[in-house]
Amino acid sequence: MKKYFAIALSCLILSCSPSALRVKQSGKYSSSDYKTIDVRIIAGAEKINIFSSAKLDSKSFSTALTSKRSIDIKSSEVKSEMLFKSSDGIIGVNGVKYRGSLIIRKIANRIEVCNRISLEDYLKGVVSSEMSGNWHIEALKAQAVAARTYAVYFLNKKSNINYDLDCTTSFQVYKGYTSESKSGNTAVDKTSGLIMTYEGEPVLSFFHSTCGGWTSDNGNVWSGKNLPYLKRIKCEYCSDSPKYEWKEKISVNEIKSLLEKNGKQSGKIKSINLKRSSERVISVIIRHSSGEILLSGNEFRRLIGAERLRSLYFTTSVSGKNIVFDGKGWGHGVGMCQYGAKRLAENGKEYSFILKYYYSGVNVKKGY
Repeated sequence: MKKYFAIALSCLILSCSPSALRVKQSGKYSSSDYKTIDVRIIAGAEKINIFSSAKLDSKSFSTALTSKRSIDIKSSEVKSEMLFKSSDGIIGVNGVKYRGSLIIRKIANRIEVCNRISLEDYLKGVVSSEMSGNWHIEALKAQAVAARTYAVYFLNKKSNINYDLDCTTSFQVYKGYTSESKSGNTAVDKTSGLIMTYEGEPVLSFFHSTCGGWTSDNGNVWSGKNLPYLKRIKCEYCSDSPKYEWKEKISVNEIKSLLEKNGKQSGKIKSINLKRSSERVISVIIRHSSGEILLSGNEFRRLIGAERLRSLYFTTSVSGKNIVFDGKGWGHGVGMCQYGAKRLAENGKEYSFILKYYYSGVNVKKGY
């Protein structure tokens, strides 16, 4: 059988950084700064629907809202910033309910919506979006502290934008009141105000679904120096994850097509060389008839698709005109392994033990 690829492995340092690491430093927040934060939940909409089961209120909306429970707003109607709230404290937009109030702005002739909310109520919409509300309470408490720390880290490094955080994986997933669970909310309340610090500063508390047996130094996933609290550690607790092991087959022609779709012209692909540090692929060199293309591991994963190439912890083999990826884990592999936290909690470990297991040398204390 003719082989179309040569797969080589070696070591290299990765040069891809997440957008999260490019936030501008602008000074620390005091406790009063956390009374409310603005979380962007919609960007670039032409029309939105605002609704509530109680009375809507807005002093900045031109139409009277007496007895109205639902209104549509077009981008052409937004002349200046508008604030909407509900008499029961729960307000919805485009089918999703949120605590707090909604801020409506026009950005480049499109509607942007922010949810103005307290930090603790925001976390209630994060914890059960990032981790199942049916999991052990100690795992949920670990998730609550990690999520709070992550938010505080970026609030301390607020960039020059008109919102504090957004609802996507650019920060952490936030699905509002609609996603809340009783156990998730209890975890937030039981850990109220607690964050992780290293040498007195909030840590960059990355977390992910499944590490596959080893977490990763942050420097092997994104550019920049290794952070002392994000060290590679062995994790023997995530084997019950449905993504602990995975397999994906991708054809030569599809890889060529994906390269071209992403503006990287190539001739006939001759080989794909992988370079790794420890378990994870950190660089990919694709040699073709017209030259070669160098991609970071993360760039290659985005090219293929994160749902297909679930992590950078994989090996490869050739099968005809296909590459077979045999992988472990789901996500970037840095910081807390959520399925590992689940098992540790089920084994009787408290949330503070779980956090200190995955984040080296941190302290857990009131942060604001």
